[in-house]
Amino acid sequence: MRSVKISQQGFLNKSAEAHKVVNTYIFGSWGNFNVSDVKVKVLTMIRYEMSLIIKALGTPGIKAALKRQLKGMLENGAHLFNVENLGLRRLPNVFHVQGERQYEGHYFLINFNAPYDSITLMKKIANKDSDVIKCFASLKNDNWVPPCSLPDAAKCEFGEIRNPNYEKTARRRHGYRMY
Repeated sequence: MRSVKISQQGFLNKSAEAHKVVNTYIFGSWGNFNVSDVKVKVLTMIRYEMSLIIKALGTPGIKAALKRQLKGMLENGAHLFNVENLGLRRLPNVFHVQGERQYEGHYFLINFNAPYDSITLMKKIANKDSDVIKCFASLKNDNWVPPCSLPDAAKCEFGEIRNPNYEKTARRRHGYRMY
C-alpha cells in the first residue's frame, strides 16, 4: 500500500474527489491506481494571520530577519498569501529582548495557510529569533457574518439589561460610601 500526502484546502471529503485528485495530480505518468490501493492523508490547511514585530534595525537587518521568518514558515508547510509592512511604530510598552530595551519596532502582518500542527512550531521559531520582539498568530475567518444581518434572522437580543441594578444603587449612596 502506498501512502500519499495531499495538501489542499480541505475539499477532499468524498472518495470520488480523492480518486480524481490522486490519479490526476499525484501519479500522472505512473498510471491509474484505485483509491483502495492508495492510503490518502488529507492535510487541512487553516487560514492564519500573524503579526510580527521586529527590532528597529536598518533596512538590511529588517530584510534579513523577515526573510528568516518567512523561510521558516515555508519549511513548516505554510502557504503565504501576502506580507504587509505596517511601518515603524512606537511599542505600547517597553520590551526587553536579550537584555536590551526596545521602544520601537517594525510591524508586519502576514496572511498564510498552514496545517494545525505547525503553528506552534512557527511561533517558537519566531520567539527564539534575536531580532523578533513579539509574534502573535490568530485564526483568520474571512467569511464571518453577524447573525443579525442574515435575511432569515429574527430580532437580535443580546441579553442587555435596560436599567441595571448597579445604576439604581449608585444613586442612593451618600456619605463616606460614595464611590
